[in-house]
Amino acid sequence: MEGVFKVCPRCGEEYQHTALRCSDCDVALEAPGASPVEPDVFPDVAELTCLRVADPGWVGRLSERLSREELPHRIEPVGEAGAQRFGLFVLPADEARAKAIDEEHLKSEIPELHESDGEPEPAGEGCPACGDAVPEAAGECPGCGLVILS
Repeated sequence: MEGVFKVCPRCGEEYQHTALRCSDCDVALEAPGASPVEPDVFPDVAELTCLRVADPGWVGRLSERLSREELPHRIEPVGEAGAQRFGLFVLPADEARAKAIDEEHLKSEIPELHESDGEPEPAGEGCPACGDAVPEAAGECPGCGLVILS
């Protein structure tokens, strides 16, 4: 969503539309021209369902799709510090709808994945996105970072 951003009411710093708080001032961000949204309205991550864990670009594009569908969600860093992996979380009640949007997003990002039988290749036989070898116990492709579900 180009042009969609939030602003810190204290320092004026701009953030992506999915950000909730200013990293410098620790205050709730506001969309320009909109009334402030209380971050406490959306539950903590512990009460949400993780839809996808991926790199920032993938999660950002998926977030844009969910926003266009007016599906509330939250993005949080996951895993080790500096790993550049983010989880996209939705309300449990929205899980089915979010999974359908996620599936469409996956098809648009990796069309060749769904050309044959629609099922990703099992771990250990190669990444369906980039073709790199994926160790059987790996949860993600070492080449492109695609999360591989077993």
